[in-house]
Amino acid sequence: MAILVLIFMKKEEVHKQWNNRIDEVISEYGNESLTEREPVWNILNAVQHNMECCGRYNVTQWERNKNKENSTQIPCSCIKSSLKKWFCDVPRDSTYSMGCEEYLNTWFENNVLILTAITVSLLITQIFLIRLTGQLFRNIRKNNIWPNES
Repeated sequence: MAILVLIFMKKEEVHKQWNNRIDEVISEYGNESLTEREPVWNILNAVQHNMECCGRYNVTQWERNKNKENSTQIPCSCIKSSLKKWFCDVPRDSTYSMGCEEYLNTWFENNVLILTAITVSLLITQIFLIRLTGQLFRNIRKNNIWPNES
């Protein structure tokens, strides 16, 4: 809950940091000397493939990536493909047109009430369990039900 409040209060700063990190991931994507970053690239691939989006704004953002064999390559996850390579040679008009940031913003706006309801219900459940635990300890202490140490 505290994380959500912090994100809400520092929304612009969080958004800026998130965008900087995504830009960094796109720039480093496919760099053979950074193999420890492959899990992050795989997450980006999954997001682009499943959400049918490409780049943060659109496919042109991939021009910043210098790890391609040629300038016309884009990630295979930006097209309807099951290839397990980092980059594919395809025409730009066959890529997903929507940027992932736009898709995620739309998804969040459509689901913000559900996410808020889930968060509030988890908070209420935690408060209830804390009170229930306190009551249990008071009852144990009151009735002297501690096990005898012999």
